[in-house]
Amino acid sequence: MADLNAYPADMAPQNTLIARQLSGPDHAVVPYSAENLSRPSQGPANPFKDDVNSLKRKNVPTGFAQET
Repeated sequence: MADLNAYPADMAPQNTLIARQLSGPDHAVVPYSAENLSRPSQGPANPFKDDVNSLKRKNVPTGFAQET
């Protein structure tokens, strides 16, 4: 495949794949998940919330459910 520098400055390359391959990424890829976005990033920790049950699914309006 021809190099992008092989073309004169005033002539655009005929193959668009040449320009796409030589152009680098515009931004860094940052991995994230729904859990990371839903958690608060700042603020004090809740002293009344224990770490074991903090991520459990809560399916009643009060926030807690007894397991059967």
